Amino acid sequence: MGRIRTIKPEWLDDESLGMCSDSARLLSVGLILLADDYGNGRAHPLYLASRVWGYSDDSNESLERLAASLREIRRIGFIALYEENNQQYFHIVNWEKHQRIDNAGKPKVPPFDEGKTVPLESARGISPRVSASSRNFAAGREGKGKEEEKEYTSGIEPKQSQAKPAQSAASADVVSVFEHWVKTFPSSGGPPLKLTKARRTKVQARLAEGWSVEDLKHAIAGAKGGWHEANGHTDLATLLGSESKARKHLAAWKEKRTSSTPRRREESDWERQERERNEAELKVLVAERDERARLYKLEQQSQESLENEISPQEAQANLRILSGMVGGIGK
Repeated sequence: MGRIRTIKPEWLDDESLGMCSDSARLLSVGLILLADDYGNGRAHPLYLASRVWGYSDDSNESLERLAASLREIRRIGFIALYEENNQQYFHIVNWEKHQRIDNAGKPKVPPFDEGKTVPLESARGISPRVSASSRNFAAGREGKGKEEEKEYTSGIEPKQSQAKPAQSAASADVVSVFEHWVKTFPSSGGPPLKLTKARRTKVQARLAEGWSVEDLKHAIAGAKGGWHEANGHTDLATLLGSESKARKHLAAWKEKRTSSTPRRREESDWERQERERNEAELKVLVAERDERARLYKLEQQSQESLENEISPQEAQANLRILSGMVGGIGK
């Protein structure tokens, strides 16, 4: 379990960070939380994107956001990137100013070496245009038995000694479906979920049948909260084990969407009578208002006419008559 980190109030006052985008500022906090006791951590793009923007529906968008944010905080000198054994790591500059560490533990990654710093222009895997191939990375050594199952682990970068770029790279679509399944049915306290050969094969089979990535994700979501989850049958290879199973879960997802649409409640007899009574009273009030306005206008016109044509005594008498009519409406 990682240590608890401190975000100081001075973080809000930092002018350099303040001029960065919101995504870059969020990433700066995420790196503080992910760093070991020496301010260092893994900088694989998929790892960082999955931790900082783990709930994003668009993995490609998360990677592009990560690329832009990394460039921003590197330019202001917040972090440095370095390489060790062909793997990339980050180092938070002036780590001691951000955190006070007592009884530091063992380093979780190779220590920072300024001589191995990666130039800004040549950093691996953080190009602003993240293609599908950049999301495919080697994770596991091809072999026999159980080794064939260890090709991809959610959120964990494989060791370089196990990686074979061409042979063990999972397709972007398969990885996208797998990551969605991990988010929908996360491992509760157990080891990280892995993209095994059985899971990969089932996803590839559905894609070969013409299924889109989005429909496969919807099918996975359709099994959430249903019989399969209640009985522990939520493995990706089970949910997408056949086309009929996938269609069943997709239909369940569509039904959930339909049922979640709010419907207008049917009005009871008492509510209908009350509504009609209120509407009738409102009509009476409106009619009285309009009648008062009509009589007031007539009064004004009469007063102007009487002042021009009749004596003041006759005008006063007519006004008294009109006043009596107006007063009678309110009774």
